[in-house]
Amino acid sequence: RDRPTSPRRMLPTDQVDSLHAIVQLLDQTPALVHSPELGFFRDFLEQFQIPPAPETSAAPTVAEQVAAGDDDDAAELDEGCVPPDEPDEAQEMGDPSHEPTD
Repeated sequence: RDRPTSPRRMLPTDQVDSLHAIVQLLDQTPALVHSPELGFFRDFLEQFQIPPAPETSAAPTVAEQVAAGDDDDAAELDEGCVPPDEPDEAQEMGDPSHEPTD
């Protein structure tokens, strides 16, 4: 069940699954955190402070670029999906002597 880790996922999936199961168990039975075998975990929880999230070097998404007002790059990304402009020729209209009806 060991799967390779990706750059974004620093922990093996089986370890994350185990941690998730332990957290669910503690959520259902909070008194278990006082058991001697979880003393290290209780100590960790009491002193742990969540650090700020690291900044990513990934390119911003199109939505982020548009929100930031930098839609020049976003327009370039969409050029391949937009059909070319067609000439706007005058369209033949109906007979002006007829009155429109519902």
